Amino acid sequence: MKRKIERFETAVILLLATLLLGGNSFCDRIPLGLESAKEIVDHPTKYEGKVVRVRGQVTYALKVPLIGMRIYKIEDGTGEIAVLTSEQLPEMGSTLLVKGTVSTALIMGQSNYGTHIRETQRW
Repeated sequence: MKRKIERFETAVILLLATLLLGGNSFCDRIPLGLESAKEIVDHPTKYEGKVVRVRGQVTYALKVPLIGMRIYKIEDGTGEIAVLTSEQLPEMGSTLLVKGTVSTALIMGQSNYGTHIRETQRW
């Protein structure tokens, strides 16, 4: 019995060490702390400059060759939000998790234009 407890304690310590030391990217993949696209778009000043994570399906993708910009939209069941990236565009219809910083091109009173996520990571 004592041996089982020691093994359990060792397993817990190893798990915690993995999460604390090298598990940052693992923790990012856990679907806790996700924001909804609708919440971000409806309340852009609340999220402006904040790092968020959104999971959704790619509904639109566009590469603007002259300026090297790539943009895609993801739909998460609550709404749709644009994502700017410097990486390759994801496949249409694929479901992914995006981490990035919220930015809005223009906020005038209660209206906002161009709210998007500037991608830093994608899974």
